Amino acid sequence: MIALDIQNVSHTYKKWGRSLPAALNNLSLQVNQDEVYGFLGPNGAGKTTTIKTILGLLRPDFGTIKVLDKTVPNKSSRQYIGYLPENPYFHTFLTPTESCHFYGRLFGLSRKERQKRISPLLERVEILPLAKSRIGTFSKGQRQRFGLAQALLNNPKLLILDEPLSGLDPLGRVRFKEILSKVHSDGVAMFLSSHILSDVEGLCSKIGMVYKGCLEEEGDVKTLLASSGHLDLESYFVNRYKDKDSRND
Repeated sequence: MIALDIQNVSHTYKKWGRSLPAALNNLSLQVNQDEVYGFLGPNGAGKTTTIKTILGLLRPDFGTIKVLDKTVPNKSSRQYIGYLPENPYFHTFLTPTESCHFYGRLFGLSRKERQKRISPLLERVEILPLAKSRIGTFSKGQRQRFGLAQALLNNPKLLILDEPLSGLDPLGRVRFKEILSKVHSDGVAMFLSSHILSDVEGLCSKIGMVYKGCLEEEGDVKTLLASSGHLDLESYFVNRYKDKDSRND
């Protein structure tokens, strides 16, 4: 089953009525339900714009996006998506339990359903002992794990992760990756954008390399490395983009 289907998507931002260089240029890719897809590229390649179009925050100028055969943007497509931004913001005076009830109401979950889901979910991301602590007291790793909990509250089929390991210490990254692996084993497809290439190499079954809004190359990590002669994804990435101009996202 195809969890995410992006076909011929283009988007151009405008400033003062003038079009800027295309942020996305005829981008096409697919993510199967059994995949963890790594979406890689230098700053300004179009990664953030792609995520915004999947979430329905931006409408593409051309092309189509489908999540489990539901065309984006519409309410039926959003119910299948969980999203963890790079820098999630939460009300610091609320506890994880209170915050989950808040987000659950936004999803339209009944109180009975929320009570059924919250404790197992907090246990799943390893912060159940902090269920009644204020989020403002959390460390970066604890906050990130709660961010994952809220992204999973609606039982999504597609989880979108934007730099999920950014700012975590080595131990925090290891624990977070273990949690993500368990989530994926439960049948959740993942679309992951990250600059921590060693982590992407260990997590992702497939990667796509994007530059100036175009998908340049795609495949599983081992095949790409074998064909290029590089030993790891970081050296492959640096060699590919070191001589190319980049702009900020």
